Amino acid sequence: MAETINSNAPSSDAGTAERKTKPLAFKAPLEHLLLYRVLEFCAAFGISRATFYALVKRGELRPIKIGKATRVPRAEAERWQRELERRAGIAA
Repeated sequence: MAETINSNAPSSDAGTAERKTKPLAFKAPLEHLLLYRVLEFCAAFGISRATFYALVKRGELRPIKIGKATRVPRAEAERWQRELERRAGIAA
């Protein structure tokens, strides 16, 4: 469940600006998507954004750019999942 921060709530540190987050709104079941957004991919595979970008940096995951947006094609997500299963010795 996504969490939002109430901007009217007292801050524990008055010297820092409060950060507002938007809840994730998945419009379609993830298995029907052709392209995953970064946060959708991370939620589907149970990894953090930092881990996602570390995988990209190491060349283990190959997202695409559409303008400034980063997306992971479903075929790439499936390839990565098969690679994880292969490394773990799980028969697909």
